[in-house]
Amino acid sequence: MLARDIAGKKHGFLAGNLMNYIGGAANAEYEITEFETIGFTHPLFDDTRSRGQGIVTDEYGRGHDFGGWDFWRNERIAYGTVLVDGKEYVNPSPKKMIWRPDRQVCQYEVGDVLIEEIKFISDDDVLVALIKSNKPVDIRFSGQSFYNEENVPDYFLNPPDTPFMEKTEAEASYDKKNNSLQVLEKGGLIMTRIDHETNGEPAVQGKFVYDGMSKVLSCSRPFDESVSIKEKGNGQQTYEFTVPCDQNGIVLTFAMDDDYNNAVMRIKNVLSDPIGALDSKSAFMNDLLNYQIPYFRCSDKMVEKTYYYLWALYFMYFRDVGKGFTPYPYTVTAVNNFRTLFSLDAYTYVQQAAWVVDKTKWGYGNILNWQYMLPFKNGPQVPETFGADWWSPIVGGNITHYPEATWMIYQHSGDKDFLWDTYNFFRNLWWDEGLRDWEKEGSAFFEWGMGLNICRTLINMSKELRLDYDKKHWENLHSQLIPKFKQMWEQDIPDFMGPSKIKDIPALWTMMAHDMPDEWAERMSKRWVMNSEDGFYGEVPVNIRAKDSEQVWPFNVSTLTTWLVIEGMFRHHVDNDAIKCTLGHIEGMVRDYGFPITPEAWDGDYKPWGSQYYGWDEAMALLLIERLAGISYSLLDSTFTVSDHLPESWDYVEVIVPIVKNKSTHWVKVRTERSIINNKIIKTTTVNGNVQKHLRIEPWLENKKVSLSEPVFKKALSGGHLYYEFNNMSDASISITLQ
Repeated sequence: MLARDIAGKKHGFLAGNLMNYIGGAANAEYEITEFETIGFTHPLFDDTRSRGQGIVTDEYGRGHDFGGWDFWRNERIAYGTVLVDGKEYVNPSPKKMIWRPDRQVCQYEVGDVLIEEIKFISDDDVLVALIKSNKPVDIRFSGQSFYNEENVPDYFLNPPDTPFMEKTEAEASYDKKNNSLQVLEKGGLIMTRIDHETNGEPAVQGKFVYDGMSKVLSCSRPFDESVSIKEKGNGQQTYEFTVPCDQNGIVLTFAMDDDYNNAVMRIKNVLSDPIGALDSKSAFMNDLLNYQIPYFRCSDKMVEKTYYYLWALYFMYFRDVGKGFTPYPYTVTAVNNFRTLFSLDAYTYVQQAAWVVDKTKWGYGNILNWQYMLPFKNGPQVPETFGADWWSPIVGGNITHYPEATWMIYQHSGDKDFLWDTYNFFRNLWWDEGLRDWEKEGSAFFEWGMGLNICRTLINMSKELRLDYDKKHWENLHSQLIPKFKQMWEQDIPDFMGPSKIKDIPALWTMMAHDMPDEWAERMSKRWVMNSEDGFYGEVPVNIRAKDSEQVWPFNVSTLTTWLVIEGMFRHHVDNDAIKCTLGHIEGMVRDYGFPITPEAWDGDYKPWGSQYYGWDEAMALLLIERLAGISYSLLDSTFTVSDHLPESWDYVEVIVPIVKNKSTHWVKVRTERSIINNKIIKTTTVNGNVQKHLRIEPWLENKKVSLSEPVFKKALSGGHLYYEFNNMSDASISITLQ
C-alpha cells in the first residue's frame, strides 16, 4: 500500500531508533540537489547530544545549537562507483527508487548491467545495503570523515570569512580481524550558534557532535587488499575500498557507537543473517501498522494510503534515548531540523498517543518528558524544545492543547498513575500564574480560548483525582476567562475573533474553545475560513493568514495549524465546511506526486516547501478517525460512540478500533455506508464486537430530513445528528433514510 517510486522526486529517508538515513538530498523548494547512489550517502546518528552540529556547555545545558541542523549534508560515508568492462560509472543515480517505511529499493542501470540495492536499518541500528548485480562487476566505495569546509553565514554574527572548522584530528584504520573500517571522529572544533537573536552573541567553537564516536563500515566480502586511507592537510581522513559483486550479492553495513566494539558486534549480528534482519524490520513495521493503531478503510484509496503513511512516520520518528530530560520514548518532527520534541508540533503526537495500543512504549513519552522542563519555565510557558542534556533558550513553548490530548489518553487507558504525573505537571506549570501573567504574555496565549479548554480539562482531572480544592481553583479561573474571551469577538470587524489588522490563524483556533457559541463559529467560517478572495481559503486549505493580510512567505499553509481550525469547526457543527477543508487538504498532500507527502509547509504558490518528511502533518490521521469515521470512547464511563461525518463523495468508511481493557486488546469494528436508491440516501452504521457498556450511534444527517429510521432513534442532537443508545450489546446496527 505504501510503496512509491521517489526517484528524482524526493530524497530517501529510513529510520531506526537513533540511526537515520537520508538518501541523496533536496533543498527547501523540493528540488533534488543530490541523487541517491549505491552505498550510503548521509547516515545520521542522533541521540540529542546536540541540537545541531556542535556541543557547547552553557547556562542552557550541554548541546544546544541554533545552527548546523543539517550538518549531515557534509557526511560522505560510502559512495559507490561501478567498474565494468574497463569503464567507471561514478555514483550512478537510480532509475527507480521504491520507498517503503521498512526499506528503500534502488534499481540502477549501469551500461548493460542491472544492479538492485535494498537499504534498511536493522532493529539494532545498523544501516544495511543488500546489493546484487546481474553481471559481475566491481564496486569501489569511497568516503571521508566529517569536515565542513564552508564559512559561517552572516547570521552567525562572526567576522567575515570565519570558517566552520579549521582542523580535525579524526583517525581512520582498517581492522582485518573484523573486516571493518573504523573512522574515529575526534578533535574537531566547529562553530556553534548559541544565540538566536539578530543582535545577539556570535557563534563560538564547540566540539563536533560526533566527537569520540566510531563510524564503522563493514562488508560481507573482505576488502583488506584494496582498502586505501589518506589524510588531508586539515586532518580529514579519506578512504576507499573495492569489492566484487555478482548475482550472489554483497552486504554493506554501517554503524555508529561511542564504543567501537559495540558497533562491530551489532554489525556482525546483521552479517550473520542479513535476510533475517530485513524480514525482522518488515515484520516490525507491519506489526505497528496492523496491530498498534485503528484499522482504516474508505472508498477513497488515496485517503487510505495517506492515513497509513502518516502513522508510519509517527512510528519511524520514535526515539528511545532513555536518559537525561528524555527518559521516555517519544516521537520527533523531522530528520533535518526538529529532531526532538517541539512544543507546537507535539500537539498531534500527544493526541495520537491516545489511539495506540501500547501507550507506554508508543505514546506516553510525548507528554511525560515535558515535566523535566518545569525548572526552566517562564511564567506559563516552558522551553520550546529540549534534548537529553540541553533545553532551548526560547522559553515560549505553546503546549496549551496538551491537557485536552492528555485527557483523551487517560479516557482511553484509565491509567491513574499517568493521570497523576501529567496533572502534577500542568498544575506546577499553571497554578500560580493566574490571569496576571497570562495577560502579560499576550492574548495569543490564553485568551484565544485554549485557556478555557485548559481549565475545563483540569477541572475534569482534579475531579477524577478527587482534588476538590484544585477543582474549585480551575472553575474560578474558567469563570474569569469567559468574559475576556467574549470581549475578543468582533473586536473591530464583523464575524472575527480578536484584532484584524493582520488576520492570523490563531484567531481561527478559537473555534477549538468549547465555550464558543456555535453561531460564532459558523459565521467566522462562512465569512473568513471559506472565503477564497480575502479570507483563508486557498488551493490547499487553510491559509496561515487571510489573503488581505501581510503574508509570511514561505509559510502559506501548514497541516498542524489547519488541523486545529478544522477540529474547531467540527466541534461547533460547521460540518460541511470542515469536511471540505479536510478533503481539500489531503488532496493537497497527494496532488503533486500522486502519492501522499508531508511538507513542512506550502508556499505562496501552494507548492510543497521545507522538510520532505515532516511529522506534524500526522494530524490529518486524527481527523479521519475521530471526525470522518467519528470514533470516540472512554473507559471511565464505559462508552463507545460513533458520530460520523461521512463525506457525500464516499460510499463507506470502516474502522476497527483497539480498546485495551484488563490488559487485553479488543477490536471493535465500525462500518458506516452510504447509498442512493430512488433518489433517497440510505445510511447504515453497524458495530460489531463492542466491549463497552454503553454504545452510542449518532449518524450525521447531512443537513437533510429523515424519512425513515430503523430502529426508532432516541432523540435528535444539536448539530444535525440523531442519537441511538444500546446498552450491554456487542453488536448493533442502525439505518436511516434521508431526503
